[in-house]
Amino acid sequence: MSIYDKTARHYATQREKKLRELLRAEFGARKYRIVGRGPTTEVHVYGKMPNSIETGWYLLGGIREVERNHWV
Repeated sequence: MSIYDKTARHYATQREKKLRELLRAEFGARKYRIVGRGPTTEVHVYGKMPNSIETGWYLLGGIREVERNHWV
């Protein structure tokens, strides 16, 4: 494994840890899911759905979108 690969993996791991920490703070432990792999990874959360009176799992967005728009 090259140094570039190790560095990229390190920063990806750090970003994921930070995202999980912030999702836990916002929605609570075990109230979020990171589903998929690569660029198609999605973030689902449990709570009151936007524009609804229902409570349940809903798509918060793609992982890059969530990182960009919400916290990281």
